[in-house]
Amino acid sequence: MDQVNLSTTPPQINHFSRSRSATIQASPTPGASLGDSLNALENLTDEGIPQEFNMAWSGQSLQFRQAGQAILLIFTLAVVFIFLVLAAQFESYIDHIVILLAVSLSLLGALGALLLVGLELNIYSQIGLIMLIGLVSKNSILIVELANQQRDHGRSTTQAALDAGRVRFRPILMTAFSTIFGLIYLVLCRWH
Repeated sequence: MDQVNLSTTPPQINHFSRSRSATIQASPTPGASLGDSLNALENLTDEGIPQEFNMAWSGQSLQFRQAGQAILLIFTLAVVFIFLVLAAQFESYIDHIVILLAVSLSLLGALGALLLVGLELNIYSQIGLIMLIGLVSKNSILIVELANQQRDHGRSTTQAALDAGRVRFRPILMTAFSTIFGLIYLVLCRWH
């Protein structure tokens, strides 16, 4: 006669990437960023889960991790795009160097300001950096273009650069302040 054994099983067995899985859901504590929370969770799983188990992100966490890895590609593409536009506009390598140097210095200043104030590089600051790349590129193009026109009229390189800076100073300030005032709403939304 066969023996019958009673046992219990879960009502369903979840799978993720063709392996049995358990889902951990969590929300960041108020005031903590999603990146810090994911890093803390990753550290906990490294310490508490045996090596034969794997961990994978899904949903919003996966999108956050992928977006964080793509930011370097986005900035690289932005610089390449600026380079190509400048190549079409100026047909000169010296002008490219001047404008890309201005972009590099502005990014260095922005990242230094974030570090000095103690803010992190989040999605809002990344959008701000992309806006800064566009604004600095446009301002540099204005100055370089006018300096080239001054040089074509017989001025020295130094005098042409000084004159272009003086003439373009007001339009550059107007553009910068209008951009800053337009972005204040994003800053205020971030803190509320």
